[in-house]
Amino acid sequence: MLAAFIGFAYPSCRPVRVLYTLGDLPLALERVAVAAQSRKRAWLAWIDDRHVRFVAGEIVHLDGHEECNARGLWTFFHDDNGRLLASATWARDAEGSWHLRDR
Repeated sequence: MLAAFIGFAYPSCRPVRVLYTLGDLPLALERVAVAAQSRKRAWLAWIDDRHVRFVAGEIVHLDGHEECNARGLWTFFHDDNGRLLASATWARDAEGSWHLRDR
């Protein structure tokens, strides 16, 4: 689900290199990735032309949604230094489009 979201959030993303392991990450982001994993969150990281892009995500239940088992993706965007830049919950509709949601 996180990889599908990245395709939406970064439509023009042309990674120079995808970072698959903790050892590939800068130390600050390695710490963020370890913390994300301890909370059962997935993460993706890649290098574009100048920066390491890092997003962690967790599948969550969407309260108040008409479908009783509706799920969303709670995302966490971090900069190169591991600082949290933004967090948001997104839902994917039946057509595959993503929509920003309130949790």
